[in-house]
Amino acid sequence: MDTPIRLAHLVSHPIQYYVPLYRAISALPGIELTVFYLSDMGLEGYFDTDFQKQIRWDVDLLGGYRSVFLESGTGGKKKFGLFRMPDWQFLRRLARDRYDVIWAHGYQDSNILGAKLITLLQHKAFLVREDQTLLEPRSRKVRVLKRLVFSLFFCGTKSGALFTGTNSRAHFRHFGIKDNRLFPALHCVDDAAFAQAARALMPERQQIRAGFGITDDAPVVLFCGKLIDKKQPLRLVEAFARVVSKRPCWLLMAGDGPLFAEVKNLCMSLGVADRVILAGFFNQSELPLAYVAADLFVLPSSAHETWGLVVNEAMHFSLPVIVSDHVGCAPDLVKDGVNGYIVPAMNTERLSEALDKLIADGQRRVAFGTLSAALIRGYTVDNCAQQIRSACQVLTAQPRSA
Repeated sequence: MDTPIRLAHLVSHPIQYYVPLYRAISALPGIELTVFYLSDMGLEGYFDTDFQKQIRWDVDLLGGYRSVFLESGTGGKKKFGLFRMPDWQFLRRLARDRYDVIWAHGYQDSNILGAKLITLLQHKAFLVREDQTLLEPRSRKVRVLKRLVFSLFFCGTKSGALFTGTNSRAHFRHFGIKDNRLFPALHCVDDAAFAQAARALMPERQQIRAGFGITDDAPVVLFCGKLIDKKQPLRLVEAFARVVSKRPCWLLMAGDGPLFAEVKNLCMSLGVADRVILAGFFNQSELPLAYVAADLFVLPSSAHETWGLVVNEAMHFSLPVIVSDHVGCAPDLVKDGVNGYIVPAMNTERLSEALDKLIADGQRRVAFGTLSAALIRGYTVDNCAQQIRSACQVLTAQPRSA
């Protein structure tokens, strides 16, 4: 039997979206994963400045895979960055154990820089996964610095990048990463858990809607996320107000944040408070309730939305989707006029028009939702795990010399 590839993964802290992927990789033959957490931030809960409340995810963050916390990162605080001292004990361990592949989530930490140097010295493989895009302008200084950093992180034939989608791939290529060093690891959510929740909850759809205060069968528009400026919740309310003045509908907003009071006040001033439900923060296990209650999903972000995993989630519930052209997943998950609409960011009129098209046409909503469910089938945890294993296999087979 072939010796399995020993894979070390470096990531800032336990992230609820990535844990199912770690479990899936750990279950694959031919690969042995150890996740090294630079910090235990969030493990026992943390104060989220955007949600403006103490958060503790109600899902298991550590079960089903091997993980290690760096001693320098304990205490629940953010303790990582390029300009801090690395954890020398950890780097010595990494060098001693001679992993076949080191996979870093991002690159902005001194420990990740140290890990890259170890792979160069030991002629081992190195992977970086991140989902940055070119959707937001960067200063010339930042672009130059990033190109220099990338020239280090991706030197040698045993180095590669894992792109999460079309915009992520374009970002890596822009900064000089060649196609033969680029490997897909497409963004995904816990598809099995959401599919199970959809099957279990859909028969209770009417009761769930009633629980939110939805008193009729009019279409429900869902927004799910932090009530912060980049998500554009105020613009969504304005666009919704234009539509609800013409035809019955609801807006369900599952989220909290610094704009909560402004959103509430805007609803009152526009006269739509009785058709907008501000449901507050939803934990992971509660999110399916919102998706089951909805008829279409909207994410109108204006900046720095590198992907938008809530779009994946909504599509697993067969929802048509409307996103702005500043949402990173748009070219991959939203086929304009097929399973949803892509609208210009910061354009209330175009957003309102897209909402009106779907709210006015039930058959179109069903057809679009069916195509959403079909499209998202390729973005599964198992597929992503296999893509990462494949990248490891390719890089470990590369010769030493550059």
